Formats: sequence, C-alpha cells, structure tokens
Amino acid sequence: MQRDRLEFNPFDRSWWVDPYPFYGRLLDEAPSGKVAGLDLWYFAGYDECESILRDARFGVDERNSNLYRQFAPNDDGQRDELGRSFLFLDPPEHTRLRGFVSRSFTPRVVEGLRTRIATTVGELLDRLPNGTPFDLVGALAYPLPITVICDLLGIPASDRGSFHQWSRHLVASLDPELVVPPEVMRERRQAVEELRAYMLDLVAERARRPAGDLISALSEASTAAGPASESAMSQQELVTTLVLLLVAGYETTVNLVANAVLGLLRHPEAADLLSRRPALVVPCVEEVLRFDPPVQLTSRVALTDVEVGGIGVPAGAIAIVLVAAANRDPARVDRPEVFDITRAGTRHLSFSLGAHHCLGAPLARAEAQLALTGLVARHLELALAGEPRYRETLVLRGIEYLPVVARRR
Repeated sequence: MQRDRLEFNPFDRSWWVDPYPFYGRLLDEAPSGKVAGLDLWYFAGYDECESILRDARFGVDERNSNLYRQFAPNDDGQRDELGRSFLFLDPPEHTRLRGFVSRSFTPRVVEGLRTRIATTVGELLDRLPNGTPFDLVGALAYPLPITVICDLLGIPASDRGSFHQWSRHLVASLDPELVVPPEVMRERRQAVEELRAYMLDLVAERARRPAGDLISALSEASTAAGPASESAMSQQELVTTLVLLLVAGYETTVNLVANAVLGLLRHPEAADLLSRRPALVVPCVEEVLRFDPPVQLTSRVALTDVEVGGIGVPAGAIAIVLVAAANRDPARVDRPEVFDITRAGTRHLSFSLGAHHCLGAPLARAEAQLALTGLVARHLELALAGEPRYRETLVLRGIEYLPVVARRR
C-alpha cells in the first residue's frame, strides 16, 4: 500500500506532541521543500540547517519577509515585546542591544553562579514528597530557572508568583502569529502588557535605588552611554530586553530539565549509568539537547536570493530550520534514534549558531547539569506516575505536567 505524499505543514497540530516519527519520515522522504500556498521553505537536513544559521544572507527580522508584508500591512508598531527584542532583530540593532547583556551570561559569570544554583536545587529536592506522586515541572523544572533568572535580574521574591500566570501565556510568544489562535494571541498580548508595566515600575525603582542586579546594571550602562548616543538603550528597549531575558531565560530551561528527567525515566539503563558515573552529566545534557531539544525549530528571512542544498530560496521568503529534525539526521549522527548519554562530541543545533547563538546557553547547561547531579546525589529513585502532558506550542516543545513518584533509597 502506497503512503500519501509527505508534506510539511506547520499548521497541522497532529504531529506537534510527538514530532520525532514525523521528522524521521521527513528526513527520509522530503528533507527540504516549500510549504504549500505560502512563501515558506523548510529544511530538515543538518548541513542545510547549519548553513542557514551561519549565513549572513539570512536575517531574523520578520518585517523583511513577504508574509509579514502580506498579513501585517497595518502594523502600527505595537507588537509584542518579544517581537521587538534583539532576538528578532538583525545587525546593527541586534549587535548593539545584545552587547548590553552579553557580559552577564558568559561561561565565567555562570561558573560563579553554580554554587547558588546547586543550593537552589538542593532546597527544591528536599521538599519533594517521598512515595507520593507529584508534578516534577511544578516541583523542580519550573521553580529552578525562575529562581535563578529572577535572582540575576533582581526580581523581588515576593513578586515571583505572578510570573507563573504570565508564563502560561507568554510560552506562545515564540510561535509565529499565523499558527496562534486569536484567543491565545489576546491572552499573550495582555500578559505582555502586564509584564511590561511591572518592568517599567521596577526599572524606575532601580533608577532611584540601584541594587547591584542586572536591571540596575543595564539601566546604568544605558545611562552611561548618554541619551544622545546612538549606542544608548532607550527605556522601551530596556524593558523589552528585560521581558526577553525573563521569558527566554527560564522557559527553555524548564523544558530542558523536564525533558532530561523524562529521558532518563524512559531509558532506565541511562539513569543507572548516570548514577554510577555522575561525571556523565555533561554529555547527558548534550544528548538531551540533541535527542529532545526544548527548541524544535527556528526561522530565518532570506535577505537576498539564496541557494541552500540545491534549493532556491527567494528574497523575502522565510526558511524554517527544523532544528530537532537536523539533530537526528542519520547523515550526521550514528543511530540518531538512540538515547546515548555516552556520546562523545555530540553535535546539535539546539542553541543555534552564528550571531544568534543562544546567549543563555551556558546558564541553561549549568542548571540542567546541576539539577540532574542533585537528583543523583540524593539517591532518589524516580518513576513515572502517568503520562506527561505537553503544551500546544510549535517552536518550543515543553512538558506542562510530568507526574512522577520519588523514593529515597
């Protein structure tokens, strides 16, 4: 019996929850192509995806795309905060704004945070119930990165409960508006407005009383550049950057930690090996990033006509880079469907490449490594107590609820 012709359709939610069988077929049957009816091209092969991410002829600003001109002709500039952050801007704006925060996320800075992160992990693990089912996302994967990024930014502990509600809506902020239902768009924009208002008040407070945190540092750096300087960060840019750091600084890490624990639960031989050889935590996290990455795909806008792997992408078209598929390309990875925490030199695109390589990669790695290290050190035996429930998002693959039971040996 002949199967139907395979097509990549970003609007088809049937493959979102468990996309890997679909990616396997895509790599085998149609690793690149055009999305029917839209000025969208997709790429699943590792070499093609790597090439696009490194190529300066591709940008990230959606305003340069034909689809944006077609579907948002009356944009008045009142876009979501993330949509105007440096995450979605091209040089020189991207370079200027990223420069304000890059020094706060270097491997050296993150290394100095490891003790505090390990302490937070220990405090969270000490609260886990013994022998009673609980949600691992709510107990560990969510509170760990939100505590770390709030400490770094300088968000008062008394205010952090508000971010859980905002985050439920902001998780869709990275999805293209074309695939987001109208009611979700309304909720997400309201959440952005509330978070922006909160950040404006906090920035004003730090301007009056600096506190030695990242918000104070960014405010001071922008002021030092001078209001007339082309390099200065405006108040709107500052608030937009803070919203980005807060959301991107923890949301992907929530997914990484949850995916890592689920990966070990579903592969007990890997969990047993990690318990016997704790040093494997570093390649283990890299394998999770390859095998089940938090970010499934990203996109780039062709700034000129570009040929990628023999496929012509015209200027103004959007190229969808299927990161999670590329990570499993058998042309690059031996036995890509196998979860192997002993892989040496694991290659993946999960933190992107080039100018838009993930600024928070060192921090995300550290948090995931220390979370798994804490679980191993406390000799906790975890077991699934049900099936995970995933968020209905396209760009991020995130577990909303992960029921487990823990027993102390």
